Amino acid sequence: MAVSIQSVDRLFSSHMQEESRMDQIDQKILAHLKQNARARASDIGKAVHLSVSTVIERIHKMEDAGVICSYTVITNDAKVGNDVTALIEMEKLRAAVIEEFESATAAQ
Repeated sequence: MAVSIQSVDRLFSSHMQEESRMDQIDQKILAHLKQNARARASDIGKAVHLSVSTVIERIHKMEDAGVICSYTVITNDAKVGNDVTALIEMEKLRAAVIEEFESATAAQ
């Protein structure tokens, strides 16, 4: 019996939806929150054609189920004063070299 990748994807997708109990409306609400975590429930409700209280209830259910883990802020590092980005490549070094590096960086 040959199984196509598409059928496996559909099976996996439907299993994940059953497990998390998310429907298409939940996914739309989640998409809005991904774009703007501070979006008002009233704005989301208009977009998905639900009442504010229903949107809030669905968001709380997704939080309780662990679908929404946290809300975060993405900052502009230059405007916050972190305008230097350093990429450091490390390799296995002798203990003496490591101690020299640590004392040099600790002095700053």
